[in-house]
Amino acid sequence: MHNRYILSLTLLLITLTSCQSDTPPAEIERTNLELNGAERVIDTTTDDRFAMPSSILATSEGLYVYDFGAGVVHRFDEDYRLIQSFGNQGNGPEEFQYLASLWMFDDEILGFDPGNAKLISYSFDGEFLDEQSLSSQQYSQMMSAGSKGEFYFQSGGHDGSLLTHSSLNNSTIHHFGESLTSDDDDISISSTRQAIERNQVPSFMKNRVMPAVNSERIFSFQLTTGVLQAYNHQYELQWEHLIETDFMDEVFENYIEANRRMLDRGNIIFLMYASHLEATDDGVAILFNTPSDTPVTVGWMNNEGTEMKILQYSDLEINSKNFTISAERSALYFNNQFEGEIWRAEWPL
Repeated sequence: MHNRYILSLTLLLITLTSCQSDTPPAEIERTNLELNGAERVIDTTTDDRFAMPSSILATSEGLYVYDFGAGVVHRFDEDYRLIQSFGNQGNGPEEFQYLASLWMFDDEILGFDPGNAKLISYSFDGEFLDEQSLSSQQYSQMMSAGSKGEFYFQSGGHDGSLLTHSSLNNSTIHHFGESLTSDDDDISISSTRQAIERNQVPSFMKNRVMPAVNSERIFSFQLTTGVLQAYNHQYELQWEHLIETDFMDEVFENYIEANRRMLDRGNIIFLMYASHLEATDDGVAILFNTPSDTPVTVGWMNNEGTEMKILQYSDLEINSKNFTISAERSALYFNNQFEGEIWRAEWPL
């Protein structure tokens, strides 16, 4: 989705209100932080071994970057020097089409390949370890891993639910969370046009969520409403808050205007207020989609839903769709995919 049609946080005027929930609303302490000192640590345009950095993962063993253009995973040391590249692009055994996510569990790097519907794992040194095929009920494009065998993703309104938990360890499936609409199947230009003409979000977009998970909470960010929810691991809603700004009306109007133009070309633009969600031990971080003239902005909410921080990196105006938090929790790494860059910025939480 084009940046200027997405949530703007330029003035950082954040109002957090409780949404409909059986859980009493918690009082939220809000803090806005403006940070400087971001630095570009990897510039792939100077080396023909690189092409388009996409998924990124920071570990104590190094910084792992999946390169969509080169079709490999690059590993960089603490000084951001390339140590090795590994992995094979393809559709056969021990190969992947592309890696939408990278996670670390124990002594393995786990990659998610939605193109081939499988998980593929490597050692820290890039040695192939194993792979596992997934069924359509075990994964979705935007997916979060709680462990090597526990995954969370949007359920698209299945049985009136918003989220799905798939356990590969015991082959169980749990659907939970109340869906926003029961109509999630009519993905057509005609139905979208009708909704846009009524200044509405098409039904098939409404159940789109982005999940993240830690040992205490399952987080879900509703991409078309800006609502952040937290569930316990018994699938019970603990709290939910609407992250609202003065710019939401303008964002929605721009989204409607853009779709009115694009629908004539047979294209659909999705309404998305965030591009990446990542859980820490004590909360969840949200990378907001921002216009091109707005610095990178990240929100963080604690597990209890009582503390919200908005971090604006005032000297970092890049089009980042992905980030990772360093192993020692002192820095964030942002990808700038189409410019071929990785940037490092302070993480003061």
